[in-house]
Amino acid sequence: MKLVKAFIHHLRAPEVIQALSAAGFRRISLLESKGTLRAISDAEVDFSLEAGGLLIAEAQLELVCDDPEVEAVTAIIRTHARIGPRISGWVYVSTVDQVLPVGEGMDGPKLPTELRRPLADHPADEDDRSGPTPRRGG
Repeated sequence: MKLVKAFIHHLRAPEVIQALSAAGFRRISLLESKGTLRAISDAEVDFSLEAGGLLIAEAQLELVCDDPEVEAVTAIIRTHARIGPRISGWVYVSTVDQVLPVGEGMDGPKLPTELRRPLADHPADEDDRSGPTPRRGG
């Protein structure tokens, strides 16, 4: 299993997300960030007091996929995030060593009894038991 993380221009994020979704990839995370990618225009650059320099709005995209899907995921990101002939961002691929569910009743280590709350004390939400791996077709 792999974690694919991409830093791209924020303007390209919607197209990348749509292309990944159309290819059947789910559980995509998108975070707004500031970074040092090459600006498309001067209007995109903003001075950051915290960073002490010029930054642009970027999008950080993350998703987990099975090893055989990495080539397709990275190709989609690199194709749809591209802006002009220069480097438009970076894609990183890392190995995922472990995936653990969150919530009671799932396989994995249990909290000691004294730290557990009764199920009735937990807010009611939809139970996501579909697993951590994005699957094509739903």
